[in-house]
Amino acid sequence: MTLDPGARNVRAVLPSPVAPSCVAVTPSGAAYVKVAPSAAVLELVVRPRVITESLIYAPIITHKIADTTTTIGAADPDDLPKSKTAADEILADTNTHIASLTYHVAAGVSWAAGHLEDDATNLATADNMSSLATGYVLADELDDDVTAHLLSTVFHTEATVAADFGGTPASEPTLRAKVNLLRTAMIAHFGDEEAHGMASDLINEALATATTVGSDEASDQTLINLLKGYWNSHCAVGDATAADLAAVVVAANAAKAGLLAHMADATVAHGGVGDAADYATLDAVPAATDLATAETLLTAEKATYNAHCAIVDGGAYITAGPVGLPIIWRCRGSFFAKTSASGVFTVAEFTSA
Repeated sequence: MTLDPGARNVRAVLPSPVAPSCVAVTPSGAAYVKVAPSAAVLELVVRPRVITESLIYAPIITHKIADTTTTIGAADPDDLPKSKTAADEILADTNTHIASLTYHVAAGVSWAAGHLEDDATNLATADNMSSLATGYVLADELDDDVTAHLLSTVFHTEATVAADFGGTPASEPTLRAKVNLLRTAMIAHFGDEEAHGMASDLINEALATATTVGSDEASDQTLINLLKGYWNSHCAVGDATAADLAAVVVAANAAKAGLLAHMADATVAHGGVGDAADYATLDAVPAATDLATAETLLTAEKATYNAHCAIVDGGAYITAGPVGLPIIWRCRGSFFAKTSASGVFTVAEFTSA
């Protein structure tokens, strides 16, 4: 501010603008493009290059463009095979969507259906226990398999240190001790959400918990044979091709957690606004605990995710009209813009001298 001695009023002296920095922006199809003025800008002029087009402005967006490519096409599940198909497509499509910069300002965080991949390496292949000798062999193999699986970051988001299950059994009491330790370790691992991303193996955790602790040779045999089956089922949790109830329940619950996190992400993946409506709808659906609840949850995930993919500007936009009219800014905040015909628009920055 300066005082003009010959005037009665105070007169503001503004900086003189220099020649503008002008760039042409070519959107990808009908996608919004982020416009971020430099810190020194005094005035910003944005206008469509073709004067018969309108300029569309959005201060915040959910997606730069609607996603019509990675929507869920699988049938609503009403049995186990259809549930597995739906779960696998939800895993593939949502992670493709979340990682895409075509739709998002930045890539979001992907999710895994329990395991990062199936564990076909640490399956128990020894014969079921039918005698103490075969029990010793099976117990030793489960010891190796469980230990290797828990330590692996190929299958898990973080490793878990397994308990010491003891040496090779040489008597019924040492076999019993080892089998009971394996039971405890499996129950803990099946229920470990941190190791499995966002969802525990509720089915196999419940089955293993319902077993009877070994107390003699007969109960040891029953227990170890059951644990072998539950263990192999757990190892198949992930993006498996065969339908397995444990895998479906884990996938449905992991998908819910992953989708809710993505829908709530307003500032990293999305351009200022998340998807509150679809978040609320999906959040109200109970977690899967069996086939019926998994079918309900997967159906809700398909519907809310497909609706989410269609959201672009979240209802907050302005069309600058009439056609060809520029938007003139005297501020430094960023925003998103596109034209009415997927055309080129220009951005001119006037800065101080």
